[in-house]
Amino acid sequence: MKIIILGGGQVGSTLAAQLVKESHEITVVDSDDACLKRLQEKLDLRCVVGQATYPDILQQAGAAEADSIVAVTASEEVNLLACQIAYTLFKTPKRIARISASAYLHHQETLFNPQAIPIDHLLNPGRLVANHIAQLVHYPGAHQLWIFAQGQLALLVLKATPDQPWINRSLSELDQQLAPCERRVVILGRQQRLLPVAPSTLIEVGDELWFVVASEQLHTLITAWEGSTTAQPTRRVVIVGGGNIGAALARQLVPHYNVKVIERNAQRATELSALLPEALVFCTHGSDQTLLLEEHIEQSDLFIAVTNDDEDNILSALLARHLGAKQTLVLIQQPIYHDLIQDQGIDRVITPQQITISAILTHLHCPAIKAVCSLQQGEVEVMEWQIEGEISTSQVIGRQVGEIMLPEGGRLIALARGKLVSIADDQQEIQAGDHLILLLFDKKSLGALEKQLQPTVIPQPAR
Repeated sequence: MKIIILGGGQVGSTLAAQLVKESHEITVVDSDDACLKRLQEKLDLRCVVGQATYPDILQQAGAAEADSIVAVTASEEVNLLACQIAYTLFKTPKRIARISASAYLHHQETLFNPQAIPIDHLLNPGRLVANHIAQLVHYPGAHQLWIFAQGQLALLVLKATPDQPWINRSLSELDQQLAPCERRVVILGRQQRLLPVAPSTLIEVGDELWFVVASEQLHTLITAWEGSTTAQPTRRVVIVGGGNIGAALARQLVPHYNVKVIERNAQRATELSALLPEALVFCTHGSDQTLLLEEHIEQSDLFIAVTNDDEDNILSALLARHLGAKQTLVLIQQPIYHDLIQDQGIDRVITPQQITISAILTHLHCPAIKAVCSLQQGEVEVMEWQIEGEISTSQVIGRQVGEIMLPEGGRLIALARGKLVSIADDQQEIQAGDHLILLLFDKKSLGALEKQLQPTVIPQPAR
């Protein structure tokens, strides 16, 4: 595909790197010449320097021939206008824009349609990240969690700690000892790398095990994994940062938890108090030790830092943990911090770029791909694919899971059909409408995978 990315910031550059690996033809537009030169030094792509809303710049970028345009500049107004111009002047088929301001989103259905502002897919990073964190809050003990197949399947990350009986045991031994439930280890995270697994793979301290599991078995699996250190149910949550992410997260949590919000901006704290009458809102810094002690931080089950300042998030979480908070979760914009703070008292780290890019990739791929989870800066992708067609037009319908030979680097890890969840059954026959969960280690194999899973078109006889 020919894809134009407007904005060469963190999201735009990371997205470009991942799409280049998939052998797409990528053009990045940005007004920062130095930023684009750095991109061209690392990636095989085109760069156009200029204002993303100027018709001549979009024409130079190839908007008339592009399949998709992804507007992820820092300006929402630029993203909106660029999509409008790409549609009006160049008929670019697919338009995706990053929009966070609630002033626009409150009128989403009226504003964003072909008769008004022609944007096919809106990305609200704050809402996406808040939804992701809320899932983790509901499952204490989970380091990462992604949901697929309309809630039927989950990709769950559990971390091996020194006090667990699984250390130096093989995955086959783990499989025998864990409580019986529908699950399988599909990837192993070790020293910032994601590795394929085999039954003989030994578990080491610090390993992150990626399980595919039936969603209804999540609590069972987490409890069995934690053993004697089973995570207690979350009741009391402290959120530092009342911006888009913090506010959206608090709104989701207040019906179920005791929520306190810390926001340093006085005007914003006042707004949050009116917006969240069920929560306690404090106007101070997240590392205000006096407040944390007065509010008995040692009784909190989870301390969440989601300001737009990485250093503030890290320091306030470390202080909260030192003062007795049971669990900490921080939002990190700069990926380099992710590695530096591992095992330093931070229990879970969320990188918003990963979540946003996963959503973008879902919309860029063919309609049969219902969800994409991009892991480790695109090193591995997990994809949910809905199978369409019939036996006469499909290479997979009517065949057993164990018979499917995917392209190199691909692996079929689960199947969902209505309430049926199949994870370890190679004899399960694939039917039209099934949702397949696939691992893809080699991004260059995506094209071959699409050809294999999409139905063939049977030519109609001429009249």
